[in-house]
Amino acid sequence: MTKPLPFTIIIDTREKPAYRWLFDDDHPVKVKKLDTGDYSIEGCEHLICLERKTLSDLIGSLFHDYERFKRELVRMKKIPNRYIVIEAVLRQADVHDYRSKVHPNSIVGRLLAIERDYGIHAIWATDSRTAQWVAGRIFKYFWKEHAK
Repeated sequence: MTKPLPFTIIIDTREKPAYRWLFDDDHPVKVKKLDTGDYSIEGCEHLICLERKTLSDLIGSLFHDYERFKRELVRMKKIPNRYIVIEAVLRQADVHDYRSKVHPNSIVGRLLAIERDYGIHAIWATDSRTAQWVAGRIFKYFWKEHAK
């Protein structure tokens, strides 16, 4: 079995260096401005994008800065493979393990509406390390399919 060709992961310039995900050596990383999302694959920016959110960032985007976030969602809708990877577990939302007064049902409801209206998949990924692993798997699966 042959090893798939490596691809380069693009990290948007607005991702703070201290919080950027790191990926394995098979896939180099390049920091470059992305029009949509926080992460993509070089040359495939029009085909795949990934938005990264912590739970507090997610709540802020969904409720306190939704008009700006909605513009991002509209841009993401034009990209066939689109994801929001959340560095938290759904249980944290369920038990209200965050500062905002937003009700947990509102968080889940808004994410379900985003999936319905924009076709953007939200993936709960425990923590930053797990979210990074999930992102890497999404990119590898996409590349394997795209390289065909």
